Amino acid sequence: MTPSATYRVTVPSWLGRASSDERVAVWAWLLSRLLGLLVLSGSTFYPLVDSDVVNRYYPWAKLLQAGLLPWRDYAVEYPPGALPFMTLPGRFGEFEFQFVLLAFVADAFIARTLWRARPGAAGAWLWIVLPILLGPLEWVRLDIFVAAAMVGYIRAIELRRWRAAGLCLAAATLLKLWPLALLVVMWRLLDRSGRWRIATWALFGTAALTVPVLAWGGAGGLRDMLRFQGGRGLEFESVWAFPYEVAHRFRLSSQWLQQGYGSIDVRAAHLVAYCIGFVLPAALLAVWFICWRSGPHARITVRGAALLLIAALLVSERVLSAQYVVWAVAVVALVAGEASTHSVKERTWLLGAAAAWAASSQLVYPGLFVSLLSGGIAGFLAACVHVVCFLAWVVVAVRYALRYRRVPPHAPAPATALAPA
Repeated sequence: MTPSATYRVTVPSWLGRASSDERVAVWAWLLSRLLGLLVLSGSTFYPLVDSDVVNRYYPWAKLLQAGLLPWRDYAVEYPPGALPFMTLPGRFGEFEFQFVLLAFVADAFIARTLWRARPGAAGAWLWIVLPILLGPLEWVRLDIFVAAAMVGYIRAIELRRWRAAGLCLAAATLLKLWPLALLVVMWRLLDRSGRWRIATWALFGTAALTVPVLAWGGAGGLRDMLRFQGGRGLEFESVWAFPYEVAHRFRLSSQWLQQGYGSIDVRAAHLVAYCIGFVLPAALLAVWFICWRSGPHARITVRGAALLLIAALLVSERVLSAQYVVWAVAVVALVAGEASTHSVKERTWLLGAAAAWAASSQLVYPGLFVSLLSGGIAGFLAACVHVVCFLAWVVVAVRYALRYRRVPPHAPAPATALAPA
């Protein structure tokens, strides 16, 4: 008799490893995204949330198709990373479909990366259920692409793929300027060759879109963009605006809101907004100092540094829009899936605080947004819940990051599975 042959069953690479948990995760992701598409189609009672696509991204694309050049012939409030989205062809319906399709691709990339980084971890499940917590807002803003680039950047560093890390950092920075701080605060956490290679590739990636804009005369538009971003007012959803909201609720002030460019700002809060402009650099400097003291052989990893940076950034910002939850939750999901000495209770607190903040953000926008603007009691209570949930998440995230202890390579990772069996 011949020896029996051993057969290896292979599965598609995008599925990673075949397991019941993975099949449940794939189906949960698909069903939640199909529900999101149903909501975006306008066939449900849910309020429409595609205002940026309608009022901002699509008009920029139409002007470009008409022969006008962005940052030279018309103002664009984003860095040059918004340029590829202006090249999407077609009328509005076709443009919105292509934009949402690209957002779903970025969403799938994040879900796959989180799952493959630590299969079955609670962080991956948090990302899967995010549309239920936050609503379909994540697919109609550019922040989903920032989140994808950040996740790719962190994972590429862990895998020592410096070119990919640099290009991902460039992509995130070209959409939102602040991701550049990721490299600054993580500088000492990286080895010498890696940090310079990341910086070099990030410079190349940034130049690939910035140089053409400068070549066609967009330098003035880019300066105006920087001036606009640096001079934004105090957005009424920011935690710093909550005292004004309380004062307005108890009739201590009237006409407290005004329309800003891209947001609704608190009237007569220019001095506070100016002072907050100094709080942000101080917060970033504090994060840099903590990471610098950790050093290259630190207890804190790049995931923990990213969590600390985002918590400091959001609590010291003048603008706190609901879509910022997207890239914050992406980093929370990565951190919660990392092998460390944090207990299951600590991870549960981190994930629960992020989930509560996401749900309260949907409650404020678009849920009770009209009531909040009109001074209704329901909108005011929603704002109170949102501020409490956000500050609770900041406290939990900072405490989690500062108590970071890396698991030694020879030690078994602590149990973190909070996913359904």
